[in-house]
Amino acid sequence: MFKKFPLYLSRYSVIPAILYIIPVIFYLRDESFSQTWLLYLGNAFFLSYLFIFEFLFFRQQHNTSSPVNAGFAVTISGIIFSCIFIILAVAILAPALFQIGSSHETFSSKPPAFSQKTHFGIWFILFANATIGNFVAGSFSAVLSAALIKQNKLPGNNINT
Repeated sequence: MFKKFPLYLSRYSVIPAILYIIPVIFYLRDESFSQTWLLYLGNAFFLSYLFIFEFLFFRQQHNTSSPVNAGFAVTISGIIFSCIFIILAVAILAPALFQIGSSHETFSSKPPAFSQKTHFGIWFILFANATIGNFVAGSFSAVLSAALIKQNKLPGNNINT
């Protein structure tokens, strides 16, 4: 499946990563880290963009890849860009998360489920949501839009699934 990873599709994966990182920025700005619903809102933005992207991409007459493969390629690249943007956002908005073992008064109001001495719980939530949440959202979007494209027989779709 990944033998011929279409690298030309990675340029389309920056936009869903940016859409995902917008709610993450609001999550990081809240110093209590208790509004995790913002991360799921980012997953919804990621899903919405991919769903619209696949319909617009397969309306073009010159595409030759299948909608599922294109959706997975953009999803994988989008996850990579999302993780990079998370590291940049943490470096800018919450640089104290990079300090291991130090207690910072900014993070004194963390939820009790997180360790008060380390920040690995916040890192885990950020990266788990970026990878698992966006992969599920992108996979759902790829499969659903491929089925709808095949059913509607949009002009210019060469479905090889």
